[in-house]
Amino acid sequence: MSSVLEDLKERLENVLKTEREGIEKRIQEGREKVNASKQQPGQQGQQPQGQQGEQGQQGQQGQQGQEGQEGQQGQDGMSPEQQAAAFQKMLERMAEQKRQQLDQLPGDMPGQIRGLTDYDFMDPDARQQFQELLDMLKQQMMQSTFSGDAAGDSEHLA
Repeated sequence: MSSVLEDLKERLENVLKTEREGIEKRIQEGREKVNASKQQPGQQGQQPQGQQGEQGQQGQQGQQGQEGQEGQQGQDGMSPEQQAAAFQKMLERMAEQKRQQLDQLPGDMPGQIRGLTDYDFMDPDARQQFQELLDMLKQQMMQSTFSGDAAGDSEHLA
């Protein structure tokens, strides 16, 4: 039983590590886009359609809606550089909120799992790892329930 708990704990730590690294990666990618838009004015504004599709396919929730807002801002007279900077600022605010949510998770494993159940992951790999962890937990619970029932049944038969 302790090996199962150690495995669950390790998997949970990996989920948290992957999510934190994913948050940082998204911020860095955003900074690179802002820098690219400063170096190549005009081209950034011509690419959002393709970028939206690629990012949506990567499973990065919330990204598409935010980029839709970015496109609307362009209609309000913002330059592509200003749009990129505004988007980056919004991304960094969202990342900070996500970091705070992770920092405020309870110290115990069951509390962390409950907290992450309602958490909207920024990193698709972390989301998948967490889902696999939940599936493993369900499987363990089913096995212990059925093995407990089988033992109880054999006691009643004796």
